[in-house]
Amino acid sequence: MSRRLLSMQGDRVLTALWDDGRIIECSVDERVPAFLGRIYLAKVDHIVPSISGAFLSAGDQKLYYSLKENPLPVAVSCKREGMITQGDEIVVQVTKEALKTKEPGAGSALQIGGRYCVVMMEPAGKQPKTKILLSRKITEATFREKISEEAEALEEVKQLFEAVSLRGFSLSVMVRTNAAEVSSDLVLDEISVCCRQLQTVLSTAAFRSSGSLLWQPLPCYISAIRDTSLNGLESIVCDNEELLNEVKNALDECKGSEGLTYSLYQDSSYPMRKCYNLDTTIEKALKSKVYLSSGAYLIIEQTEALVAIDVNTGKAIASGRKKENQDSYFYRINLEAAKEILYQLRLRNLSGMILVDFINMTDHALEDALMEELSLLARKDPVHTRIVDITALGLVEITRKKIREPLDKQLKIC
Repeated sequence: MSRRLLSMQGDRVLTALWDDGRIIECSVDERVPAFLGRIYLAKVDHIVPSISGAFLSAGDQKLYYSLKENPLPVAVSCKREGMITQGDEIVVQVTKEALKTKEPGAGSALQIGGRYCVVMMEPAGKQPKTKILLSRKITEATFREKISEEAEALEEVKQLFEAVSLRGFSLSVMVRTNAAEVSSDLVLDEISVCCRQLQTVLSTAAFRSSGSLLWQPLPCYISAIRDTSLNGLESIVCDNEELLNEVKNALDECKGSEGLTYSLYQDSSYPMRKCYNLDTTIEKALKSKVYLSSGAYLIIEQTEALVAIDVNTGKAIASGRKKENQDSYFYRINLEAAKEILYQLRLRNLSGMILVDFINMTDHALEDALMEELSLLARKDPVHTRIVDITALGLVEITRKKIREPLDKQLKIC
């Protein structure tokens, strides 16, 4: 059984997932309303043709809007149909955090999600349509068929499609992996709720003043819990009563949260961070060297372009090869390293291109077995992780979808 842990430190919230006696996931956020995902009624300040972009203002907040990535605006007042000009008011959603001197990015493909689904608008092209998309990890044929048929027939889906198609958009409903854990009725209920929320955003925008915040997503430390699989989740433990109540009140409004239990950690003589090794785990996750029980170790290095991981035999060679076949022995070390690598990717929230230099083996059958084990481990990661192949240089290429910044950058930002 697993537990979600929340710990306050100043104005920051540390959220962690504790499972099988160790921390497997960790994130750090300021205790402020989430910025990424907000939907604003923004005003076009000026357009810069040379970069095919526009700069918007939403109250005091400045935003960058790519005209290439957003060919179709969600317009409230536009002087030219299908195009934006200075002074126009458009509905946008924050899609990217500010980066150094760059303004936060915003787009017109609005979306609102819950634990089991995401409802989103997409430029339609020739003919607007409704698409029901299910996670590839949902394999039960009866469930997939029922959701696909009944979701499209929902009155809320039909009404929202009518509203977005008039603006030149298609409607997509993406059903998440978590949906497989609950009844189809619960999933359909959440789809209806998300559709109503997006419908409200679109219908009320025309009556709001420029710069208005039209929709506010949950704080990251709450949405992280909401989006966690409830399968095997025993409880939510927090060392701050006010924060625990905030989380409970927010999750009580989410579908499928009824069975969660909430515990306030109150042992001041032995703090929760120490009880669950939170600080020690984070400290180790910030180091490049990771020791394995065999005596081997990993070197994990982040660069702008990729993450490089090197598997080293270290003391393992001296400690126990004995009469064992060299390839078999290296396979055991590589297998141990593979498990630790997938664990570290999730713990450190590393993403993008990852190149791993395993210990060389001459036996291709063992090499294939290692790749198969890596694929099995990757499927357990809730973030889409793909074992691509072995490159010509003998490096294993892995890709992992970027959801948010790596753990070390989260700590620096906060």
